[in-house]
Amino acid sequence: MKFVGVDLAGNPKNETGFCVLDTVNSIKRVSTTLLHSDDEIIDKIMEISPVVTAIDAPLTFNGVERRCDRELRRYGALPVTLRGMEILAIRGSELARK
Repeated sequence: MKFVGVDLAGNPKNETGFCVLDTVNSIKRVSTTLLHSDDEIIDKIMEISPVVTAIDAPLTFNGVERRCDRELRRYGALPVTLRGMEILAIRGSELARK
């Protein structure tokens, strides 16, 4: 089974971390790479065909802080209303739609 983790950059000019965990029986293999564009990310995910893809970014954004956002801030998450997080949330939501 293959699992993918994406540490999404807010700006496609910056590097997005991409990690694959491949488990066959008890053997585990991890590989990493750096990607930039949404197309690169989607193409790589489609090529690997993982059972799960986890993206470290907000995947929805409506311009306001939701109750769940306030709760997560109690545990150290940055508010999505910060400009940098807003940019990340917009990119994350666009990527999720693709």
